[in-house]
Amino acid sequence: MGINVSVDNISSKVFDNFKKITPALFSLVIITGLLLFLPENILKKMALDELPDPVKRIIGFIFLLCSALTVILLYCFHQSES
Repeated sequence: MGINVSVDNISSKVFDNFKKITPALFSLVIITGLLLFLPENILKKMALDELPDPVKRIIGFIFLLCSALTVILLYCFHQSES
């Protein structure tokens, strides 16, 4: 009389919930990447060329975090489908 606990079952349930989050993470990666890497003249047209340095650091941190999470989630989805 034991409980059958499988790591595969637990991970599939956890990552099924993350499937809803992945599009939002991907959109954050695109938006923060554009804010960080667009040329100055385009940022000036959108009045985003004079962001303070602390805000740029936060945008960079969000970019790195969302990029890493997106890659990890996509990798796990690919592994679970294989």
